[in-house]
Amino acid sequence: MDSTGPDQPHLAGTGDPYREVHFPIRRDVFVIGRSPGCDLVMKESTVSAKHAEIRRDENGRFEINDLHSTNGTYLNGQRIEKASLRSQDRIRLDVFEFIFIDPTDAPRTELSSQSREPVAGIHTVARLPDAPPVPPPASPWFAADASTAQRPNGFTLLLGCLLGVAVAFLFSFSGLLAGAWLHMRPASPDLLHLVRSQAVLFPLLHLHTAWLNVGPWTLATILPAFTLPLGPILGGLLTRNIGGRSRPVSALLFSSAYVAAISFAQLALLHFDTANWRDVSAGAGLAISSPTLNAAVVILYFWVVCCVLSFLGTFLGRADSEPHTRG
Repeated sequence: MDSTGPDQPHLAGTGDPYREVHFPIRRDVFVIGRSPGCDLVMKESTVSAKHAEIRRDENGRFEINDLHSTNGTYLNGQRIEKASLRSQDRIRLDVFEFIFIDPTDAPRTELSSQSREPVAGIHTVARLPDAPPVPPPASPWFAADASTAQRPNGFTLLLGCLLGVAVAFLFSFSGLLAGAWLHMRPASPDLLHLVRSQAVLFPLLHLHTAWLNVGPWTLATILPAFTLPLGPILGGLLTRNIGGRSRPVSALLFSSAYVAAISFAQLALLHFDTANWRDVSAGAGLAISSPTLNAAVVILYFWVVCCVLSFLGTFLGRADSEPHTRG
């Protein structure tokens, strides 16, 4: 991290992930945003590519300009387009706050007591009391991304879960269907019948008993063996990335929705005949005497497998961002 000299103007982060990190302002135009060409590069998705800039004029005064950002630039609690900067002013980009420090300048509160006039043509704002720092998460496993943790949104959570379920099913089932078609291709199988039969068996194929005696391993068996577990992994990835919740919450929501949707589809294909449903589940090879209990264990087994796989998928998504600067 670049060091700051005693007279070097800089930004100081107040909350995670920028707490107590200093960003020296060495240029007359200091740009902040997600773009790699910015002077302060932030990875959070709620920050625009070029969010704001700090300019120094020929007299050494600083001003901040919003660069038409999506979520706005705030100075001392008020949204601004353009404003003068004084030492100790608080700059907020969406939910990420920094303190502007210029050791050669007086804070805005001192200027107010001296009745100093604002720079002509530049909007100035009053300084608000310091906001309490945001406490760090107890554990990264249970924390949402920094870009979404402070902006809960039920719609994005629902959207992420629905997209995760749809992508997981389409990916897994297409591989299963392709494998079944390759296996039965010499007999010219009826495609509609093939789709229905594989959909009915779909939950059972996530059990270990379905693969213990598979042989020989050909493309027809390798393909579904690859896509069946990868589907829930992709579902967990999408649910966390779009929904922005913690890893366990994302995995639990996805696996519950996924198993519920597929179980309902299985029952619908069996015309909601519970006796037929129990007969299908009896082929799982779990050696449980009660047909009803056997079917329930099959669904529970399916849910546990999907929960574990989707939880692994949440680790493939975006990680908490770390600060970067350009020298």
